[in-house]
Amino acid sequence: MKDFLSRAEDGLQNLIERTLERIAGGRLTPASLAVIVVRAVETSLRKDQGGRSWAPDKIGILLHPMDLDELSKGTPDLKAFLVNAILKAARDGGYFVAEEPEIDLEVDDERERSKVYVHISHSQEIPEPTRQMSSLPPEEPAEPAGPRLIDLDGQVYPLDQEVVSIGRMKDSDITIADPHVSRRHAQIRLREERHVVFDLGSKAGTRVNGLPTMECELRHGDVITFAGNRLVFKESDIRPDSPPSRGEPGASI
Repeated sequence: MKDFLSRAEDGLQNLIERTLERIAGGRLTPASLAVIVVRAVETSLRKDQGGRSWAPDKIGILLHPMDLDELSKGTPDLKAFLVNAILKAARDGGYFVAEEPEIDLEVDDERERSKVYVHISHSQEIPEPTRQMSSLPPEEPAEPAGPRLIDLDGQVYPLDQEVVSIGRMKDSDITIADPHVSRRHAQIRLREERHVVFDLGSKAGTRVNGLPTMECELRHGDVITFAGNRLVFKESDIRPDSPPSRGEPGASI
């Protein structure tokens, strides 16, 4: 297994170097580095049980210190630039990110100029597209047929009112006892017979299928994340224009 992983990593590195040679004549720029990183991410997508592809969230980049210095001069927040490139590629390519990618920039004096080494990994398990109710105690009733949210423990939260509040406060309709969740974190609102998640300016933010959002119309099977706490949205009926699994991330950022 180790030899196989080593060969796979060598193959990826060769791909990265060939990509750089074709971009900007081998000159390293923020844009060419973004293309290299996105290409590396897309070679390491993993599929969940529903067939959806998920990107790795740990990206290590090794550069010559002079390259990093030049890149940072033109793009002071280089990490944010690369993260945005990955998120845009995910939207365009129809794959998902469980959490915002973490970029680690490292330098090596012995590394050849304009040569980039990228190491990528998944830090957590790939989210399931939906969570079935097998974890419910036998005495619990069957899963309600109406629109609802389901957490990873199988707890069901019916969306039976026009506004459902989510937060750390005990008077929230859905209480999440996590210090990283804001007291008034988000709401699920019924708008024109559609359920829409709204972030209420929370500190940790709200994500749909891994992408940050302030407002997003929900579709059957969407995974909503509040500071790492995942809830799955399920509809009573799957509409013709609401596929069981979102083919393209539809969150707005």
